[in-house]
Amino acid sequence: MLDKTSIATLSLQDDEVTRDAEYFEYTSSANPIGAKLISRVPYRTFLNSLYDNGPTRIVPLDLSSELGVDYPATGPGLMASFVRIVAGEKVSVNPNATSQVFYVLEGHGTVAQNGTAFSFGAGDFFSPPGGGEVVISAEGTARLYYVNDGPLLSYLGADFSRARFTPTLYPVARAKEELEKVSNAPGAAQRNRVSILLGNAHFPQTRTVTHSMWAMFGVVAPKTMQKPHRHQSIALDFIPNCKPGVYTLVGTELDANGDIVAPSARGLDAGHGLRHAPGYWHAHFNESDEAAHVIPLQDAGCRLICGLSTSRSRDKREADGPPVAAERRSARRTDRTEIFYGSDAALSLRPCESAVHLIRSVPTRRIRACLSQSSPKARVVIFRMTRQNCVKRRLSNVSVPGSRGRSMCAYNENSHCFLASRTCHWCWQLLP
Repeated sequence: MLDKTSIATLSLQDDEVTRDAEYFEYTSSANPIGAKLISRVPYRTFLNSLYDNGPTRIVPLDLSSELGVDYPATGPGLMASFVRIVAGEKVSVNPNATSQVFYVLEGHGTVAQNGTAFSFGAGDFFSPPGGGEVVISAEGTARLYYVNDGPLLSYLGADFSRARFTPTLYPVARAKEELEKVSNAPGAAQRNRVSILLGNAHFPQTRTVTHSMWAMFGVVAPKTMQKPHRHQSIALDFIPNCKPGVYTLVGTELDANGDIVAPSARGLDAGHGLRHAPGYWHAHFNESDEAAHVIPLQDAGCRLICGLSTSRSRDKREADGPPVAAERRSARRTDRTEIFYGSDAALSLRPCESAVHLIRSVPTRRIRACLSQSSPKARVVIFRMTRQNCVKRRLSNVSVPGSRGRSMCAYNENSHCFLASRTCHWCWQLLP
C-alpha cells in the first residue's frame, strides 16, 4: 500500500501560486481585439515563384513573428505551406496536428499513411488526419498547397491524441461535377458565391472537411465578380487557376451601395496563396474570358461547433451564417445592430439552444420567427438600439415606426412571423 504524504509536511507556496494572477477592468479588457492586445493579422499574398521550380521541398508560409507566437503559423490556428516534389522523389509530413488538407495543383503520385495508400492527380483534394507520417511520392513533378491545424494545438499546449476521421480523397472529377451542378442551378448568378463545401461523413453537424477545418471550392465565371464579403476568422485562400485580368479588391468598409470604400487592388495568378484578415471586405473580379477558381480554407470547424459563423457577405441573404454579437460590435456602429434572442433563430436559421445571433441588417423579405408550436402566444418585444438609449415596444399586429417616420416592420400574431418592408435596424426578442 502506498503511503500518503501528510498535508502538514508539505511546504506551502502561497507566494508562488499567486505570482501570475492578474486583474483587469472589464470594459477596457473584454474585447482584446478592439483594444489591440492581440496581434493584427494583415492581408498577405504568397507568390507562386516560391515553389514553381527547383528541388523537392516544403515552403512554410510562416508568419509567426507577425502573429507574436513562438511556433510556426500562417494564422492563429492554421499553418499553410507550398510543397514541390520532383518526379521520382517524395516528402513526408507528421505535424502535431489533428487535421491536414492538401490540394494538388499539378502532378500525380501516391499517398500513404498508417497502412492506407491511394493515388492522387492534379485537381484532387485529400485530407489525412494527424497521428501518423504522411508520405507523398511523385510519379510526375507535383506542386501542392498544404494546410494543417498545428498552430491550434500549439496554442492549447496539447498533443495529438486520436484521429477523428480517416484519410479521405476528393477526386477532381467529382468536385468539378458538383460545382457544375451548383453553377447551373436556377439563381446561381444572384448568389454571393458559386461554390461547394467539402464535407466528411464523420461531421454531419458542421459539414466541414475535418472537425477543425473548412474548405470551399468556388468559381468566378468570366466577366463576373464575387460580391464583397468578409471572413470572421483567418481565411487562407488558394488560386488554382486563373488568367490575366483576375484580381481582388480589399478594404475595411462598404459604402451605401455595398461597394468597398478606398480598396486596394491585388492581382492574382494561378498558384498564388492569400491570407485574408478577419473583418476585411474583399471581392474577387474576373475580367478574363475563362473561369477562375478559388479555394478558401479556414479553422471554421471549431467556430461552427461553438455556434460562431465563418463569414459575412454584402448580401445578408447569402451570408454563410449570423455573426455572433461579441464579434462585430463597434461603438460607432451600435445603432446599426440587431440581435435576435430565442430558442430558435429568425431568418430560418438552424435551430439552436439559447441562440444569440447578430445580424447587421434585415433584407426586404418575409422573415420567419420560427416560433415553437408549443408556445403560440409568445410575446415579442422590440428594441431600437442607439448609442444613447434603448426604446422598448410591445408588438401586437401593429407597425413599428422606423427612421424618418416610415413603417419598417410588423408582427403578425396569427402566423407568428415578421413582415419587413425594408432594411430594418431593430432588435427583436422572442419571449415564451
